[in-house]
Amino acid sequence: MTFYVRGDTAIYFMQYLKKSYHHSINTEGAEIQIIDINGHEAIYFIDNNDYCNIIWDNGDYIIDLASNIGENILIDIAKSVQKVE
Repeated sequence: MTFYVRGDTAIYFMQYLKKSYHHSINTEGAEIQIIDINGHEAIYFIDNNDYCNIIWDNGDYIIDLASNIGENILIDIAKSVQKVE
């Protein structure tokens, strides 16, 4: 997990091997949207702490990105995620 904080802004970036991703996500009361991240289906929702969340399978990993910076900026960040070899 990578965690960035500057002032009141926080960004969480988590990358998991598919076989080790077994998270339970509380989406009670949240509106779930299906969005596209670079050709991969992702779920987007706002959690009970008012953090925007995007979770997707990029083919190699499960990526979980959460922040309080807002939907559009978080989607832009998600679309910038690339595999580094």
